[in-house]
Amino acid sequence: MNNETSGIHFDTLEKMCEILDCEPGDIIVRKKTVRKKVKKDEQITEAI
Repeated sequence: MNNETSGIHFDTLEKMCEILDCEPGDIIVRKKTVRKKVKKDEQITEAI
């Protein structure tokens, strides 16, 4: 387990904050990711 998640349900977040007496920003840290930019001529398109 790498202690990372891609999302959380709002009702779960609300319950956690209620129990911990805190705000969402007190317990959530947003980790920025670097995305590789793709040039237009490198994009792959599928024929339908």
